[in-house]
This record gives sequence, C-alpha cells and structure tokens, in this order.
Amino acid sequence: MCSQCCGQNRRRNIDCPDDCRYFIAGRREALRRLIELGGAVELEREWFDVLNNLRLVLVRTRRNTVHDLSLAEAQTALTNVAETMRIRAGGLLYNFRSADPRVQTASDELSVVTDGHEQGKKGLRRVAAADLARCLRYVARQLQQALKKGLADQEVFAVLAQSVSSRLIGPEQADETGPEDKRPAGLVS
Repeated sequence: MCSQCCGQNRRRNIDCPDDCRYFIAGRREALRRLIELGGAVELEREWFDVLNNLRLVLVRTRRNTVHDLSLAEAQTALTNVAETMRIRAGGLLYNFRSADPRVQTASDELSVVTDGHEQGKKGLRRVAAADLARCLRYVARQLQQALKKGLADQEVFAVLAQSVSSRLIGPEQADETGPEDKRPAGLVS
C-alpha cells in the first residue's frame, strides 16, 4: 500500500493496528490538531485514556449507528452526559435526555462508557463523576471550537478517528499506547 492510500484511508477504510508506526505518526498529528481546537496538553496527558474512550464512542456512534452525526449533535450529547455527571457528583441522580433521538443515541453510548469509568468496570480506570464531567465538557469545547472555525463534520470526525485507539483503553493500555515517559504520542513537548 502506498503512503497516500494509507494516509487517506487510515481508520476510515483500513482497520489499522494500534502499534503501526504510520498510524502512530498520524495519531500524533491528529492529537496535535485536537489540541489546537482549544485543547490543554496537561489535561490530555492526565486523562488520556478517558478522553480516548469518549472520542472513540463518538467515532463508533457515527460509524455504526448515526452515520451522519453532526458536530453540533455530538456536542449536545457530550453536554447532556456532562450535566448528568455533574448532578451525580453532587449526590443526586438525574439523567439529562434529549428529544432528538440522534442526540440521545450518542448520549446513551457515552453514558455506557462514563458509567464504566465511574464504576471501574472492564479494565477502565475508576474516575469520579466530577472528573468525568470535566472530560466530557473538554471534548465538547473542542467540538464547539471546530464549529466556530467552520470545520466540516467529516473533517473533524476523521481527525477524531485518527486520534483514538481501536478499542476502549484503561490506564495500563494508555501507558502502552504512549511513549515511555507515559505521555501519549503527540503530546511530547
């Protein structure tokens, strides 16, 4: 396969292994582009596995369920789940829901992962609801910045797809995914 085909089809039409050196270089570039969208390097480093998993859910939802999920819809879903986590951190149980079934589908998928993180299930790092809300709002802000810059939905979802692992990751896998200094690829300053 030529380098142009690899670059154009990486994680769109080609299921790249996470340890492919070309995928790692593409991932580094994708993470750099995400940080340019209002990102914070320290937050990316500290919550790499959680952010990966949230972004992966959005990519999978768009790929498998809501094929034309827009950035605005994804941002709304992230915000709804963030508000649910914020309320949960205060000791109350209330799930923010959307009347839009497309947004609710994305919200439900995000909730599965946030609940897994909150409970420490399936090898995921146990994370407090307040920290999950912070991570959700962070990704929502990045999507908001992409909208403000006028970036196309397809372009941003392609960057998200290139930035994530092929599976949900926990803290151990995050260490394997990033360089030896435990910072994810692309975030070495």
